[in-house]
Amino acid sequence: MNPEEPNHQTQPITATLRCSGTNRFGRPCLNPVLNAGDNCTKCRGEVENPFPVPEKARPSPALPDLEISEWTSADSLNTRLSKYAHGNERLQRLIDVGVKLAGHSKAQGTQIAYSKHWETFEEFRREFGLEAEFPVPPEHVAYFVAFLTDRGSLREAGRALSHGYIRQAIGAIRQRHTTRNLPSPTDDILVEESLEGYAKIFGVGSVGTPALTATDLGKITAHLAVQCTDLRRNHTMCILLTHPDLHLTFGQLAQLCGEHIIDDIEPHITLLITKKGGRLDPVELPIDPNPAACPTAALKALEADNYGPIFRNQRGIGLSRQGIHFAVANLIAQPARDATGKSGRRTLDSNERAALTARLSVEPLTQLRTRAVLLNGYWAAFRGSELAALRWSDAKHVKQGIEWRVRRAKNDQRGDGHTTPVPRIADPFMCPVQALLEYRQAVELHLGREPTANDPVFFALNRSPSSPTAHLSVASFTYIVNHAAEAAGLAGGPFTSHSLRSGFVTDATDNGASPEQIQRHGRWASTKSLSPYYRRANLWSDANAATKIANNFLSRNTRGVEGFK
Repeated sequence: MNPEEPNHQTQPITATLRCSGTNRFGRPCLNPVLNAGDNCTKCRGEVENPFPVPEKARPSPALPDLEISEWTSADSLNTRLSKYAHGNERLQRLIDVGVKLAGHSKAQGTQIAYSKHWETFEEFRREFGLEAEFPVPPEHVAYFVAFLTDRGSLREAGRALSHGYIRQAIGAIRQRHTTRNLPSPTDDILVEESLEGYAKIFGVGSVGTPALTATDLGKITAHLAVQCTDLRRNHTMCILLTHPDLHLTFGQLAQLCGEHIIDDIEPHITLLITKKGGRLDPVELPIDPNPAACPTAALKALEADNYGPIFRNQRGIGLSRQGIHFAVANLIAQPARDATGKSGRRTLDSNERAALTARLSVEPLTQLRTRAVLLNGYWAAFRGSELAALRWSDAKHVKQGIEWRVRRAKNDQRGDGHTTPVPRIADPFMCPVQALLEYRQAVELHLGREPTANDPVFFALNRSPSSPTAHLSVASFTYIVNHAAEAAGLAGGPFTSHSLRSGFVTDATDNGASPEQIQRHGRWASTKSLSPYYRRANLWSDANAATKIANNFLSRNTRGVEGFK
């Protein structure tokens, strides 16, 4: 099941107006202004941004509540400040505010992880009959490290727990003490040597998620293109077969060729349908106000060739009657049969047809969303949380490509923000800008309106009409990436949203980008964080130090092979 879950809604922002005047170069100014008729004082003649320009959102004056019932810093601060209150209501109010501030000093994910680790530690002490002493004796922590090591040896055929998991569990114990101004038992030599021994036996780092390089993305996007073509073809066939005014059969669709399409009178299209005896009867396609159910719009979107069969397979061969039936069997029910055993035409009532058209409109949008996620996630080196937080107002369209505004990142909890450029690519299969624009057009058709500045770029497509743009969770992006990679036949999975980030580091390193350039583009805190992301795909590439020396040596060698004999 697709784990598409809505996230919490963010503070709404409103779009500003643009200056309608001209700059000194005679071009439209297009700079944002607050009110209609206001004079713009900074005309720069920037390229028009097709996405809404938001006003800067101001934080709510009300402090948000803590997401979990207990947090170390908040609990400790409440204990330390309460002894000065002595029933003073005004001071108690300040205590409540201070507790909320302390509770939000760490990311929510860190809070939850530390709380779970502390619960595990408490359960461990109860299970082994250790007294719940506080401060915790260093011996209890050393026991706990041994306990986690033993537990790891018993899970998944002896697969050890990662060293990072062990360090985080010990970090939860350290946090309990440091927030209370108590010496941490984790600094004891007994605990430090236990952790050092674990690192030497099981390793510090982990292999991590496999990388999705540009080569892999090329295979995935090519597969997605084929899927989109097949979905568009099946969409058109279903609309024609189920329309109550057409009464077309599978055989008539199989015989339909490009020569049978007459579109001289826009916006109408006339089809020459083969009847009994081989005669061609003209049938004018109706125009439905719903684009997803309109036969005329569906046939135009198909962009059929002027000659040859309209409905073809991936090899360009026209589909037979049985082939068309097989292609749409999972979308419409089996044709009914009369008393003679002959198959009749499948007709749908209004409710069935509405459900069918809704499904048909979502399926191509899903493919376009996947393509936009993969390409923008790779070229911008987005984290899963950053993809989930993207709004249409964060995309600034410029001549070179798209400038994505990352409002908040894992290592930017205060929300200073970072702008990441994503270039245009000549290859249409690999261009993130083209993928985003095509996806946006499909979103407008799906919603029946233009998305607002505050709408999430990537939203759940299986939600009710009451929440048409519900946020996707980070787990949803992992599902999207892994499902697309598996469908394209890539081995080495499972893949996650972080595979795009690893693939970018790998390709950038192999193509000569410096660690500083990669660090700035991917919003890492330092270059030291890059090494776990690199996955060398080709041992004999130019990134190989020995290969570089060998190529340089051969280029300077004037003696040739005979000179070494």
